[in-house]
Amino acid sequence: MKKLNKFLIAFIVFMSPFQIHASESNYVKSMQSVVRVYNQTVYFVIPETLWPPYSERQDSGVSFLLEIVPKGQTLDVWSEMITVSGAKNVATLPHVTKENFSSFMIEGFRNACPTTFSLLMLKEESNETKQTFVVSCGNISGKSETALIQVIRGTKDFYTIQWAFRGKQSKIPLDLKEQEWMEKINTLNPRLIDNI
Repeated sequence: MKKLNKFLIAFIVFMSPFQIHASESNYVKSMQSVVRVYNQTVYFVIPETLWPPYSERQDSGVSFLLEIVPKGQTLDVWSEMITVSGAKNVATLPHVTKENFSSFMIEGFRNACPTTFSLLMLKEESNETKQTFVVSCGNISGKSETALIQVIRGTKDFYTIQWAFRGKQSKIPLDLKEQEWMEKINTLNPRLIDNI
């Protein structure tokens, strides 16, 4: 009985961040994930293309990072990845805005591939607390890399939710189609929830 109780407790602790939704055909189409990151909880959906997921988490006490790739891939060799990050208490600094936080990330991509860089701002998915955009490098280390990024200003912390894809390299900037990326942000459905 003690072994069974330990197993059940371990199972509940392991599964507690996740709620699984199955379609009518009884296979997993997506997985809702709830991850507590400092002062708030980040909610997002892990799509079926990443199921079953492999993840690694790092928390230094001031910065948080959760990276999710499809099973069988690694954090170095991957085709798509979801990343959740948190910067503790950065939203309390008056000089840090969602715009300059986003600009810092955008410039990182632009500097990595100045001749194949492209940017798409998703204005419909931006408001006073969040900014959503897509950045792309046509050629970085022999591949293309495109990332949908939402920067969210929380009550005390800054958060990002990213869904990145690697593909064939391109000598020219990739064409980013707004409808495609709006569908992806709607699938990911990120939001903050106050901690209980």
